[in-house]
Amino acid sequence: MIINSCDRSGPGSPAADLQEANEHLVLAALRAESAAEAALNQLGDLARLQGHDPLTHTPNRATLLDRLQIALAMAQRHRTHVAVLFVDLDDFKDINDVLGHATGDEVLRSVARRIATTLRVSDTVSRYGGDEFVVLLSQIRRASDAGRVAGAILRALMNKESPGEPACPSASIGIAIFPRDGEDASALISCADAAMYQSKRRNHGGFQYYTGRGGVDDRQRRLGDGDRASVAEDRHDLPRHGRQLVHLREANERLVLAALNAEECSTSANEARSAQIESLAMVAHELRNPLAPIQMAAGLLEHAANDRATLAELQSTITRQAKHMARLIDDLVDASRASTGKFTLRTSVIDLAAVVKVAVESCETTMARRHHTLTIELADTPMLVKADATRLAQVLSNLLDNACKYTPEGGQIRLSVTARLQWWEIVVVDNGIGIAADVLPTIFRLFVQDPRAVAIHHTGLGVGLAVVRELVTAHGGTVEARSGGPDLGSSFTVTLAKAEA
Repeated sequence: MIINSCDRSGPGSPAADLQEANEHLVLAALRAESAAEAALNQLGDLARLQGHDPLTHTPNRATLLDRLQIALAMAQRHRTHVAVLFVDLDDFKDINDVLGHATGDEVLRSVARRIATTLRVSDTVSRYGGDEFVVLLSQIRRASDAGRVAGAILRALMNKESPGEPACPSASIGIAIFPRDGEDASALISCADAAMYQSKRRNHGGFQYYTGRGGVDDRQRRLGDGDRASVAEDRHDLPRHGRQLVHLREANERLVLAALNAEECSTSANEARSAQIESLAMVAHELRNPLAPIQMAAGLLEHAANDRATLAELQSTITRQAKHMARLIDDLVDASRASTGKFTLRTSVIDLAAVVKVAVESCETTMARRHHTLTIELADTPMLVKADATRLAQVLSNLLDNACKYTPEGGQIRLSVTARLQWWEIVVVDNGIGIAADVLPTIFRLFVQDPRAVAIHHTGLGVGLAVVRELVTAHGGTVEARSGGPDLGSSFTVTLAKAEA
């Protein structure tokens, strides 16, 4: 930078430099506040979604199993029954194949809503996987109650709720009863699943109780014909005082179950809040790191007005730390966009060679300072892909920056692009500190960092690799991490479909 000593107020003067530095500070503060707010909103969404299926917003499998364990404990204590209904949609694959996955997803959401309308507050419907749902009836007096609920579910799926509501396929339902068919969650779900397949083989759009054999007993057949029959345990009414005791016991059990559910929800909320506070504290810490040298440099600017060398050094410090803060903020904003599916790609057919060039240029200074050796191996032919050039350069920059950060001084980094059958394989390899085996499966999750890497390199949010995965997925590609373990380096492989000119 050249400073004009004749003009102390024009461009390049200490006054102008001080004003520019202050503008950098104000801009950085505004962007930090915006990023913190976006991160807070995102973490709040994550806390709310914890324990629920992201598509149907029903309790997920883990939450269902927890509730089932509580229901079984209550039933065992009070000698009551619990029913598990395994619901499988008939010919659902045809919907995805003919109408597309978007329509299939809407059908699954509609099925979840319709099943929920047939249940009590104390019951649970959970999307168990794919087009399968499991219903927990936590408090039933007799086995026939489960059959009535199954019939209500089948009728709800047949009825169209509104003109804009997608038509739902029929379903096959299997029913297992505690303690008759099993005494633990795994056994009951397995029995209900087996009964569902028996029902599906017999006829779509029906339900069946588990029998432990391939046939259908008389009670099940009658219950399947419109719920007109009653079983032997329904034939005799209890005396009036007996019914009052039953009602009182049922009310007491519901209160206990509600208390247990409230305690469980409170525990989950506290855990989510603790995780949110920890994440925000980490974000605040990382954003504070570049602020300290910026503030110190800004305070010294006025005293260094007549010292060009010192002034240039202070300006360099402010610029470097402002860029570091901007990078942290950009990563947080990208992570927020990824979690809400708001990434916008401007795609065109591009050559990967140009993307590699941009990514390498962004990391050259850091690599030179750490004396890294970068080897680049590209295919001899045009490497065409349909992609957003800026976003794809961000992917490679993040991977190179990650390799540079965790490779000791004088280390080796290699970037290669190889042609495969229908795709390009981009690999970034380093001989750095590696990734622990227990961290490797979660390395692309938001805010996940190897504790050993944090101990060695004290900065970073664990956001960059999460953004890499979301961007690669948005391009229809895949990304995979490999490492032999600590001090054995790591490699990241990105695959992208080839494009024609």
